Amino acid sequence: MDSGNFNSEKEILADDLEKFEFDEWRDLFESDPELFERCRKKLLQHQITLAPESAKPRLLGLMFQMEAEAIRSPTPISYSLKLSAMMMEKFDELRQKLNLLTGANADYEKVLQHEPESADIIHFSRKSTDDSQ
Repeated sequence: MDSGNFNSEKEILADDLEKFEFDEWRDLFESDPELFERCRKKLLQHQITLAPESAKPRLLGLMFQMEAEAIRSPTPISYSLKLSAMMMEKFDELRQKLNLLTGANADYEKVLQHEPESADIIHFSRKSTDDSQ
């Protein structure tokens, strides 16, 4: 699908957006950031409608959190880093729950309690920029 086929007047179909490739999303963002945002939101909303009813409130809450971070973040990179941190936090929670279920938690806690090894710190002297030395 060619991102050039979209314009602000055309109905945007979620099924079409699912076929978008990375380069097409990038091109759309570069050519029309507002349309990119509308497409992104439409696709996310469509995916939420496909989710089981029990998951929809959590997904809507997560989408709200993401939108709030987008507003608060001064740059796209800071927004991306914040979302990545949120994702890693949830991943860690899932990992801990899995460890509890499998009994691997005890081994993990031993690793966390392990004293870090000591290391020698080597100090480097800076070269002087003064020509007289």
